[in-house]
Parts: sequence; C-alpha cells; structure tokens
Amino acid sequence: MPNLSPIQPIEQSLRQLDRQDHLDAKAAQLHSLLVAFKGEGFQAFHALGAEHQNNLIWLASDLAGEISHRVAGQ
Repeated sequence: MPNLSPIQPIEQSLRQLDRQDHLDAKAAQLHSLLVAFKGEGFQAFHALGAEHQNNLIWLASDLAGEISHRVAGQ
C-alpha cells in the first residue's frame, strides 16, 4: 500500500470536485444553448444565416462531446 500524505486524499477530492463542477458548467451551457433553439428562440435561430446556424450547432455538438468524454472518463 503506498504511503499517502494526509493532504493527498484532500487534493484528490478537490480535483474530483473541480471535474464535477466543470461537467456541471458544460451541461448548463449546453442546456441554455438548446433552450434558445426551441419555441420562439427557434424563429430567431432560423432567421440567422447558414454560417451562424452551423456555428451554433457545432458549438452544441462540441459541448455534448466534451460532456460525454468527461462522463466516460470518470
């Protein structure tokens, strides 16, 4: 069994909390972005040019991919 300093378990717990906080933040960002695409927000999205629409969908895809990657890595 490795010798752990008393601080190491605390540092590990803080890193886990940081990962969870980051995951929670990315999930909240994705949720807000997708909320803007539904209902009345869809009309505004639809009125954007194709480049902006593609960039927003790309952003949503990147956020979903990062969330998926972090969940799989935990």
